[in-house]
Amino acid sequence: MKTILSFSLLFLFVSCQAPRPKHLGLKEGKLSQCPESPNCINTHFETDKDHYMEPLKYQIAKEEAQQRILRILKNTPRTEIITSNDNYIHAEFTSSIFKFVDDVEFNFSEESLIHYKSASRVGHSDLGANRKRMNELIFRFNQNEI
Repeated sequence: MKTILSFSLLFLFVSCQAPRPKHLGLKEGKLSQCPESPNCINTHFETDKDHYMEPLKYQIAKEEAQQRILRILKNTPRTEIITSNDNYIHAEFTSSIFKFVDDVEFNFSEESLIHYKSASRVGHSDLGANRKRMNELIFRFNQNEI
């Protein structure tokens, strides 16, 4: 019994440490589509109703919007900013207990919109964690919270 439990814990630990996906970043000015699993949300593909959320509209300079997002990310526990450039930010969010990693990407368009994608690296369901995270981040952005 101890062997099965040990093996199960080891498998869970290893599965949580999935490598960074290769499909991250902008392709033809858009973030990649979500997989069929419900553990992802995205603003670029309105026809994908199961995964779609509205992009974040802003009425400040693009650079200020980017800095606001970066401040929020830097002040969010268990979050690491991986990439930040003129139109794109990629951050990794790590869950507290099982250390699951979610990739969150932002695309700053010229139309004063922030498109984003939040996706779990492993598993099928995230119990709404990605949608909840992005709703919280949007709230903080609109409140100009750090």
